[in-house]
Amino acid sequence: MSKGVWTYAAFILSGAAGLAYEVLWGRYLGLFVGHSAYAQVLVLSVYLGGMGVGALSVGDLSKRLRSPLLWYAGVEIALALFGIAFHTAFQAITDVAYDSIFPALPGASWVGAARWGLAGLLILPQSVLLGTTFPLMAAGLVRRDTEHPGRGVATAYLANSLGAAGGILATGFWAIAWWGLPGTSLAAAGLNLGAALLIFLALARSPDPAESADPAAAGGPSPESAAVEGDHDLAGLTRLLLAVSFGTAVASFGYEIAWIRMLSLVLGSATHSFELMLSAFILGLALGAWLIRDWADRAGEPLRLLGGIQVVMGLAALATLPLYLGSFEVMGMLVRDLPGRDGGYLIFNLGRYVICLAVMLPSTIMAGMTLPIITGTLLRAGCGERAIGRVYGFNTIGSVCGAGVAGLVALPALGLQGLLIVAATLDVALGAWLLARSARTAKLRYSFVGTTALVGGLAAVLAMVWFPMDALLLGSGVFRTGSIPGEDEREVLFAKDGRTATVSVHLSRGTGLVVLSTNGKPDASMGPRWFIDGRDTLPLSPIPGSRDFTTQVMAPLVAAAFVPELSNAANIGHGSGMSGVALLANPTLERMVTVEIEPAMVEGSFGFLPNNERVFNDPRSTFVFDDAKSFFAANSERFDLIFAEPSNPWVSGSASLFTKEFYHRIRDYLSDGGVVGQWVQIYELDDDLFLSVLKALDQEFPYYQAYLVGDADVAIVASLQPLREPDWSVFALEGVQQVTVSVPPFEPEHLASLFLFDQETFRPLLDGDLEANSDFDPILDLGAERARFEGTMAVGLLSFAANRLDLRRALGEIRQEPMPHRLVPTRGLVPAVNWGRAAWLREAMVQRGGIAPEQYPEWSEDLLDLRDFLFLTGSETPPDSWWNWAAAFARSEQNLHWGTAGWAEEGFYRAVFAFLDRASAPSETRAAVDLMYGVSTFDWSRVASAADVLLSPVALGERWVRPTVLLDAAVIGYLKTGRADDARRALATLTDSSGRAPGNLRNRYLDILIEKAEAGSGP
Repeated sequence: MSKGVWTYAAFILSGAAGLAYEVLWGRYLGLFVGHSAYAQVLVLSVYLGGMGVGALSVGDLSKRLRSPLLWYAGVEIALALFGIAFHTAFQAITDVAYDSIFPALPGASWVGAARWGLAGLLILPQSVLLGTTFPLMAAGLVRRDTEHPGRGVATAYLANSLGAAGGILATGFWAIAWWGLPGTSLAAAGLNLGAALLIFLALARSPDPAESADPAAAGGPSPESAAVEGDHDLAGLTRLLLAVSFGTAVASFGYEIAWIRMLSLVLGSATHSFELMLSAFILGLALGAWLIRDWADRAGEPLRLLGGIQVVMGLAALATLPLYLGSFEVMGMLVRDLPGRDGGYLIFNLGRYVICLAVMLPSTIMAGMTLPIITGTLLRAGCGERAIGRVYGFNTIGSVCGAGVAGLVALPALGLQGLLIVAATLDVALGAWLLARSARTAKLRYSFVGTTALVGGLAAVLAMVWFPMDALLLGSGVFRTGSIPGEDEREVLFAKDGRTATVSVHLSRGTGLVVLSTNGKPDASMGPRWFIDGRDTLPLSPIPGSRDFTTQVMAPLVAAAFVPELSNAANIGHGSGMSGVALLANPTLERMVTVEIEPAMVEGSFGFLPNNERVFNDPRSTFVFDDAKSFFAANSERFDLIFAEPSNPWVSGSASLFTKEFYHRIRDYLSDGGVVGQWVQIYELDDDLFLSVLKALDQEFPYYQAYLVGDADVAIVASLQPLREPDWSVFALEGVQQVTVSVPPFEPEHLASLFLFDQETFRPLLDGDLEANSDFDPILDLGAERARFEGTMAVGLLSFAANRLDLRRALGEIRQEPMPHRLVPTRGLVPAVNWGRAAWLREAMVQRGGIAPEQYPEWSEDLLDLRDFLFLTGSETPPDSWWNWAAAFARSEQNLHWGTAGWAEEGFYRAVFAFLDRASAPSETRAAVDLMYGVSTFDWSRVASAADVLLSPVALGERWVRPTVLLDAAVIGYLKTGRADDARRALATLTDSSGRAPGNLRNRYLDILIEKAEAGSGP
């Protein structure tokens, strides 16, 4: 293997390590200062600023070095040492900050300054070192071929950028998942050491004569220098090209900020989406360096070439607008066609990467050409090796300015399209300037400038007119639904490009549903029946998709029920504002602070007026626009209630509010007896992801309870002290009644029916080898996006609330009497609805009447089904099919007994048993009835005997009882009667036929109970 191959391989490894560090530092510092736009700017600014300082400092030094590549290898070793020590240093410094430094500071502003300063210092030394690597490697290549300095710079840039593009993907998609953040930092350090080793091998194998020559000779004036300089002196040429290097970097990072935000509306604002975008951006730079590697030295008029590239770059950026707008249709096809297919998620990510490349490549390829041309031009003009560091340094510092100005100023002021057009105009202007400077006559200069300005201005106008950023398209959420609504379906009420997200509010014309979305993802919704001003005119019929309101009101009230004398509360995440309204209904509450990261979210929530007006005009309500972790770290206040309802955990940054470190820190901000309330979704997750959150919570809070507050939404209430009995009267508060007047009232019995689990329910699983979601092992962040794509649900967990057989009550033999029939439950609360239906059916069966409630006309069909079954059971003749009779029995029995435990409707069962006797029912039918009667009355011997009869026919394809019910009942019945071996056999026999996935939470729970019984400790 030649020395060149060793060297290029080292540069690739170096690039991969450098971007791995950027990804890691973004995650680490986001944990310390918060996952906000400001945190992103901090990481980017320190990272790029440090690199700029490093590049500038080594620019003058490299010409005095005998072997730049040897020094480059030394820098790689130093970076490896930093990578090895980083995790330990981060933990030590942040712990000292939280425990000693922050409490000693006089105010929040001082805390903020200290936090940001410490965060910057954590990565500044490594960033400076990283900045020295490219000038050193480029200097080494330039000395090998002093006749073609531009090619040497381009080759170094190519190898380094290719490694960087691959390093981003490898880090984000695989390394962090395999090794966590600490392990990935070690892996990146290994890449640094590998790069250093390859350089040592290359130098040992074949010392380069150019490296042992007088370094000052490298890059000296060439015969072409006159042609290069034209009418310019060397100092003037240097100032010109350094200014262009700075300016084009500002424009490029304007593109990057705009594209990342634009593409997040297509791809979804998940962590992997950002990694795909960043990789595509850097890959374009690499391709540009590869394409220009020869032209960088051969161009007779480099200023004219560079000027043309700048103009084309700006025009190409504008030309990507139609490609971007068309990408929504492509994403729609991917979302509609790929879920459920083998390899679908891989193809989905490849498709997303192609979209990123299509949008970014035209301009980034041009951007990748500029640095080699500028550096090569200055080297040929006689600037020496210092040109490499100075060009790279000015370019990097321009990147810092571009990122800061674009992200914090230009984007909120101009919007996405305006930012892109301004950045493109800057590139075109730079091109016009270069073309004018390259011209030999004043007339030609004016011609260049005029023509370029005309073309650029015309292109910008056409981009604005022909390809407008349609708010309806941008807020469509196509990455979730796979569809793009038309103007006849939705009306945009609000749209704004905020500093951290694009917020929109739209009205569904068909249903009247108002939806607030962040980067296209719905975060809150309210149907017309919920609006206070429409309650007298709108019907009470359910509006599809309006269940968000139930969750937004119920989740905070469930938490507040555990704090009888609620004095102060922190509400993390504003959303529609209805969670804040629910908390403010409490008359004992003296202060509520809402912590919201994006101001545009609050503006968008005005679309839910007048329902949420209390959160704006109540003097007890205040707003803080900050990341939640940053807010708590900067304030010493303790709260009776901290309620968190963040966005879905697949959204970048949200998963950090579900980690054990977050739970550990938040304990410090609770008052004595205070509670943490948190919303967690069941949809778009799987059981393992949910359990990773629960394991994290369980490690920090000894007491907690969870309630199902929507179709697939959970409210968890946790405390350091034993939880009080909940006071459900909070749902009867006047303020709550005002915003829920159009729906049936929340009753205490409803809340009791929604209980899901407590700290003991999953103890057998939590004490096992489950991994907890952590800041440094971000299981949820890495897995939630795939779960969203595949449309999975934590069905095992949901079954603990929405299942005929309540495992918790059955195992503990906790009896639950029927719920009073007078209650009409609120739609969207599945267990409460099932309980209410069962109570209504029982009354209708006894009284032989029954008119279904207005809100639930479909209950009439269940009543007809029950009456048909009772009519059939009252006859004297056997049914034509005992299988069909058993299926009808199962439906009727379940509908009558929902929400009960240790209780049976004896009148129903008397009629059933009498019919079985009269009709000489087969043993399997009788066993099916015995099984359910035994489950209802906790008669486990009866259940086990029935299971003995019913298990054998399963192998023949005969299913007298639904396999899921038979599996649960048989295992519990066998365990309760001391037959652990038979319980194991039942689990093995019925797992496949039950339709449950092998890793289903309910099956794993039963498996652990069997293991305990086999070990002699019993269930």
